Amino acid sequence: MAANEIIEGILSRERTDIVLPPAMVAFVVLTYVAIAIAYVAEVVKTHGADIPPAQTFGLSAIYLIGNGLVLAVFYLLITRNRWHSKRESGLRKSLIRYAEACNLSCGADITPQIARLKAADAEVDAVDESKLAGRKMAYALIPMAFGSMVLAAVDTAQNAIWVFVFLYGVSLLILLAMAPSVTEFPRHHEMAAIGFAEEFRHVAPFLGISAVPHGRTMGYRSFWLFVVLTALTAGFFVAAWAYLAFRDMNWHFTVQWRYEDEILRSVRDKEVSVASASDAELYTLEGMWA
Repeated sequence: MAANEIIEGILSRERTDIVLPPAMVAFVVLTYVAIAIAYVAEVVKTHGADIPPAQTFGLSAIYLIGNGLVLAVFYLLITRNRWHSKRESGLRKSLIRYAEACNLSCGADITPQIARLKAADAEVDAVDESKLAGRKMAYALIPMAFGSMVLAAVDTAQNAIWVFVFLYGVSLLILLAMAPSVTEFPRHHEMAAIGFAEEFRHVAPFLGISAVPHGRTMGYRSFWLFVVLTALTAGFFVAAWAYLAFRDMNWHFTVQWRYEDEILRSVRDKEVSVASASDAELYTLEGMWA
């Protein structure tokens, strides 16, 4: 039944909507940036341009850790965005099927409203597909993997280290090319989701259930402003970017859950009421035949 699909779709958010503390992520990023800058400054101050192999390897290790940290942050952001998007898409389609199942039997023809729901659902799917960058992460992993194999094969030879640095740099550039969509996804997704939520809020009374306004939680995020501020602050502002990127989606989860909780409550109440009415009707018929 469509009602069961709605209930299951809402309750499955415990597995898909991962809330991560943005302050913790920002602290890890900020700590790495501070350590990396301090180490590089000390090496340059001590050795100048003539850096010994041991320090060259140390710089490469710092570089490697930085790339790995960036990859981890992007993986967390993209993965939870995709999981949430997939769950929410399934829930919207369950709500549409519920409306279709109740059409006409609810005492009114809501075919035009259902058509608008489908259009709003398609718009959210289109926005999410254009902003989610999950599949592109594989392209970023290929140069990293090849660079690691080169370094492992020839140890600390100077040429191998530079090949390693170059390939990791290519991976970093690919991740940076994905960064605008990661930065903008929460806002664009929320704006499209609000459109569907408003359409469903108008349909809900015909279905005998209730729905609260979705609400808006975030404003415009300029990735290029973040890039400029990161460059001006020697990389320290990237911690603020990580904080906002994780906090924005956390806020969206909170508002989305409040919206879903009202639907869950009202659908359950309606199904219980319908079941009770059916039991009462059956009891009356049994009494008539007794």
